[in-house]
Amino acid sequence: MERELYLSILFDYYHPMLTERQREIFDLYYNQNLSLGEIAEELEISRQGVRDSLMKSEKTMKELEENLRISEKNNEISNVLEELAKDLSSIPMSMMQKKRILEKLNRINEII
Repeated sequence: MERELYLSILFDYYHPMLTERQREIFDLYYNQNLSLGEIAEELEISRQGVRDSLMKSEKTMKELEENLRISEKNNEISNVLEELAKDLSSIPMSMMQKKRILEKLNRINEII
């Protein structure tokens, strides 16, 4: 399960770097929970072809993350934003000021 979640996160970031066919197969397998055989039948390719495509997609995305670390960096930024939001509660200021700052922190989090 943890591996599947990790791959889904990588897919969110790196799917544009995969071919259309790789994206389709990845989606069918990980998001729609079809088996290799079901995908092979639907796409009229061999089961081994489906497996090879998945393996290549996974390898590509893992290499991209290893080199670019986009997912890792965004996760770190999200954690820091959460810490800032918690720390904000202990700073004496008006509720309106806190609300504006929290809105800005949330906007940053949405962007990443």
